[in-house]
Amino acid sequence: MPRALSLLLVALALLPVPATAQFVDTFADGDFTMNPSWVGETDRWQVVPFGSDFALQTNGVAASDTLHLATASTQAFGQWRFTFRYEGGALSNFNLIRVFLLADTPDLEGNVRGYHLQIGTNNRDVRVYRSDPGISGGRTLLAQSDADVIAGDARTVSVHVTRTPEGMWTVTLDDAPVLAFTETGPLLTESTHFGLWVKHSSTRGQGYFFDDFDVNPEVVDTVPPRVAALVYDEGLPGFLVTFTEDIDFATVGTGDVTITGDPVILSIVPTSGNEVTGGFSVQLRDPLPSGDYDVTLRDIADLAGNVLADTTITVTVVADETPPVLLGAEAVSSTEVHVTFDEPVALDANAFQISDGITVTGLLNVIVPEFPYDDVVMLAVDPPLTPNFEYTLTVQNLTDAAGNVLVQAQTTFILFQEIVPARGEVVVNEIMYDPPAGGSEYVELFNCSDRTFDLSTFTLADNRLAPVPVTDEPTLLPPGGYAVLVDDATAFEAAFPGVAFVEVAAFPALNNSGDAVVLLASEAVIDSVAYLPAWGGAKAALERRDPAGPSSHPVNWGTSTDPRGGTPGARNTLFAPDTTPPAPVFADQPGPRVVDVFFDEPLDPATVQPTDFAVGTASPVDVTLLDGDTRTRLTFGTDVTGTSVMVRGVADPTGNTLAEASVTLARLPGPGDVVINEIMYDPLADPNDGLPDQPEYVELFNRSGDLISLRGAYWSDVPDENGEADTTRFAEGPAALPPGGYAVVFAQPDALTGDDLYVRSTLVLAFPADYRDLGATLLPVRATSLGLTNSGDLIRLHRPDDVILDEVFYEPAWHDAARAETDGVALERIDPAGPSGAATNWTSSRAPEGGTPGRSNSVAPVEARLPGPGDVVINEIMYEPLADPNDGRPDQPEYVELFNRSGEPLALNGLFLTDRPDENGEADTLRIAFAPIVLPPGGYAVVYNVPSGTPDPARVEVLTAPFPTLDPDAPDLVLLPLRRSLGLDNGGDLVRLHAPDGLALDEVAYDPAWHHPNLRSTRGTALERIDPDAPA
Repeated sequence: MPRALSLLLVALALLPVPATAQFVDTFADGDFTMNPSWVGETDRWQVVPFGSDFALQTNGVAASDTLHLATASTQAFGQWRFTFRYEGGALSNFNLIRVFLLADTPDLEGNVRGYHLQIGTNNRDVRVYRSDPGISGGRTLLAQSDADVIAGDARTVSVHVTRTPEGMWTVTLDDAPVLAFTETGPLLTESTHFGLWVKHSSTRGQGYFFDDFDVNPEVVDTVPPRVAALVYDEGLPGFLVTFTEDIDFATVGTGDVTITGDPVILSIVPTSGNEVTGGFSVQLRDPLPSGDYDVTLRDIADLAGNVLADTTITVTVVADETPPVLLGAEAVSSTEVHVTFDEPVALDANAFQISDGITVTGLLNVIVPEFPYDDVVMLAVDPPLTPNFEYTLTVQNLTDAAGNVLVQAQTTFILFQEIVPARGEVVVNEIMYDPPAGGSEYVELFNCSDRTFDLSTFTLADNRLAPVPVTDEPTLLPPGGYAVLVDDATAFEAAFPGVAFVEVAAFPALNNSGDAVVLLASEAVIDSVAYLPAWGGAKAALERRDPAGPSSHPVNWGTSTDPRGGTPGARNTLFAPDTTPPAPVFADQPGPRVVDVFFDEPLDPATVQPTDFAVGTASPVDVTLLDGDTRTRLTFGTDVTGTSVMVRGVADPTGNTLAEASVTLARLPGPGDVVINEIMYDPLADPNDGLPDQPEYVELFNRSGDLISLRGAYWSDVPDENGEADTTRFAEGPAALPPGGYAVVFAQPDALTGDDLYVRSTLVLAFPADYRDLGATLLPVRATSLGLTNSGDLIRLHRPDDVILDEVFYEPAWHDAARAETDGVALERIDPAGPSGAATNWTSSRAPEGGTPGRSNSVAPVEARLPGPGDVVINEIMYEPLADPNDGRPDQPEYVELFNRSGEPLALNGLFLTDRPDENGEADTLRIAFAPIVLPPGGYAVVYNVPSGTPDPARVEVLTAPFPTLDPDAPDLVLLPLRRSLGLDNGGDLVRLHAPDGLALDEVAYDPAWHHPNLRSTRGTALERIDPDAPA
């Protein structure tokens, strides 16, 4: 054993530490069972001579096997040193060792918790494992060296392992680092044993040796530093040296570094700037020409005093033959510009020029005479730079340290400065809130001002008001410029290739059902658009018409007509600067002394005064702006009596002033002024019939002589037990009905306005007509249904102040009883002046399409009176018709014939028949006429039953087939088919004819005995009245 090691062992033995916290074992006593004691498979180990000393050798059997041996050790941190030798072949998966640095048991072949160093495997590498019985596989690999760090068929190697309480590990083999890593997570901090585990093949049971164990909590550095890297840096020019550990820079002098050709060394500077450093730079006076250079380092010590062995490294230098490259320029203040190159350049102020009258007055760099170069040239400029203005910098004839010349290059720069726009200087100009499939939402900004702004000072928000930065990069928005802010860069580029944009991180998602786009600068709102889908923008961008116009008014927005779906970064397709003054478009009178006037665009509040308005000769005493400054409420001192409103002198926000205009004043309706005129409660809506589905609708009619306002009108249905009724509001905004005009309230699932309402609405598709030409007012209700029940319901029409204007409790029985089907057929009012709730004033529409919304009804009152008693008589009765399906003859229907024996035409609508009353005085009732029908003087009306399933066109044939001599087109004949039995008793019955008010007009108590006695059968033979003027 070397003397120095003997002295070290003596010193260690005298240290007052527990025996198992550290140990040294050189096996010099020839015994491994004591001082310290090793336990385990002791018969498989032996101490043998090893060089000039002794070593521990495996003594395995001649078979593949594993061996282990352990000694007490509580050391968890510090250093572990030992010598290891193997013989008989290379290490492999079947010949390897594990050194357990920490173990919680001496049985190293059982469940062990600790750490072990593994040397071997087919890769001939070194690995560190953490052993843990509680995890899958029982161990975790912490680090693995490169392959072949311990190669050859036999080798003796010195192993050194260190571990710190912070989890930092190092492993060296023969002083060469092979592993350095930091363990993460909870560390194991306790140990009871240190041990060896060997796996050997059948021929190598005695091929492993161990010696010189030194387990110590103190890490003693005895390894000299080595050069980790040495490179040439043309920018210095010179060399950069790094070491495997920190060095004592006090041991470094210019004589410790020599370079081929002895170039002049200007300085040697530590990389960390102090005496303890991981490396240093060697700055030369002149760049080196191309070639190979030997750099020799000597006499450099680490912090423990270990001295670097003389080291020579050959470095290939490729001389710079490329001119410097201008990378960019930055204005750091109004008088200072920094220009950056890819390498140091000559500090020459004359090589720089700046556009727009800016002069370079000097350099601000600290110039080192030995090396007057820098990769950042700091220019002093005058006069001061204008903020947010783009300048051009030109560089000419500038050299690098190698003499390469940059002939000319240019770049631009801007002195960015936060300038907060005034409201309206930058506006939201285009919104893609509902992009086509695969597209990106975006918001386009437009700079209306003559100033330049920096987008990095802007934020964007939706109606949640959670602003996000537009960009982190300084980005200019020049006067008249556009900025397109996008959600998805890839999707946007695909839809609009070549259009510049800014991708906004956390772009606020814009709702298709309506949202707000809020633009802020320094927390101040500079523009805000609260859009609705009714403005447009379905699968295409919503474009602003006039950048100077109002932001949150639909009149200034519309759907882009560009084939791409939008015009980001360019003028809008709807661009139309507002040069037209505001115009009054509607006026109504919600109260005796109140008038509301609506305008087609917002007004400038500063231009609105009471004297700007007049109704007749009266001006209001007060005026208030409402609805985003698009509605004025005029309050008068006396009741308003005029019929129009005069407006003058008001202006819009862009300064267009109205000279003078008038608008007709729509008055508030009184009861009966507007009536319910047509009801479609059971529309046809079959997805498979190839026809547009009909909507539910209610038609209103203005039977007054005035222009009537419907604004705020609504209807209600039957109140519940608490007196509460469902309400349907159908005219929230301006809506007027001229005298004799029609308004149609209908269910419309989608929001439609403008031309779309008159082209694509459910009403127009189902009932095609030019409603504008008809003068009809269309009032869509955003719903799939108006809630009209098929079994009948109350429709009660109200003014906004709840005054009832009209009401109808419709019933399905009001339909014409001769119709086979009534679904898809509206109930039409016969006489607008007639009673609203009378069944005889309503009937089925005769229009082929099922209704006449927005125009005159298909039925109208007739010019004839109702009959009085005796005017119309019962003239013939078929109570027992022939109806044999097997006789080959058409079946006869039951019928009753009426005869007009008066000298004038008579109205039949509402007439009904009854039979003989029962013991309670009640009789069956049968209405026979459901529409305005006239029976001429001397004319006949035939009431007959139509069998179930008979199509409407075949109703006449039910009567003409069995009675072929009957001419259904005869002018004196009226046919009244009914789809129910007449209930005529074959044994005789009473037939009584009534007027609509119940007045009896005629009656016949017929008897089968009235037939001729000689008839063999009376079946199929009617009873005829012999003399219409004789008693019934």
